[in-house]
Amino acid sequence: MEYRKRIINAIIAGVAVICLMIAVVFVLGWDIKNKAEKAQTLRKQLQIQTESYELITILQADKEKSAKYLLRMDNFLINKDELINFPKEMNFLAKGNGFNQSISFGGETVPTGASSRKTGFGISLEGQGGLDSLMKYLNAVEQSRYFVNFSNIDVNLEGVKIKAVMNGEVSSF
Repeated sequence: MEYRKRIINAIIAGVAVICLMIAVVFVLGWDIKNKAEKAQTLRKQLQIQTESYELITILQADKEKSAKYLLRMDNFLINKDELINFPKEMNFLAKGNGFNQSISFGGETVPTGASSRKTGFGISLEGQGGLDSLMKYLNAVEQSRYFVNFSNIDVNLEGVKIKAVMNGEVSSF
């Protein structure tokens, strides 16, 4: 009988050890699974940060490349004080195309956000040469360094004489 008790105790102890080992394997498996998911999440975050750093490096290089163009752009853009030469240049273009010109400035809009300052103007042209001369003048205005937007152009032809009244805005920054 004692022999039986020992065998039963040994079997119970063996089953208990096996159950304990099974429980430990399940707990360790669950822990490994959680740690693997956490490692995967950290790897994705690291990959995103690495890509971000690479993009920042590229942007920084592009910024340095564009810095040399910034000075050129500043020289290209017209500021408000440079509009004083606008009537002179428009008069030069008008005379070059056979027109007499008178120009007057109107109101000014204050820039908001990314928009530019706009100064209204009116131009009266009178001369010889017909529509071809007027088109050459308008092309010359378009080619000038000023950003001009005509809101209306009224043209009156009397034989070879032409009279034109134009209103618009010139932008400055």
